[in-house]
Amino acid sequence: MKPETDVEVHPDNWLAFKAFTTVQTQWVLDNKNRKYALDYHRADVCWKKLGLIVEGDDFFKVQHLEQCLRESV
Repeated sequence: MKPETDVEVHPDNWLAFKAFTTVQTQWVLDNKNRKYALDYHRADVCWKKLGLIVEGDDFFKVQHLEQCLRESV
């Protein structure tokens, strides 16, 4: 049985998933310490250092993941 932390990611979504998970320390928090929004300036620095090019559909997918996470908190 797989641990609960394992997820399957469709190859078309792999770059967006990797980009989103690598910037989990780049969130702007609200006054209740909840994740409010990704700081895309800091996220872009992380992506560049990792050699990830996040643009077009992949950037849209990252934004979608961000929105889903915000709605779940």
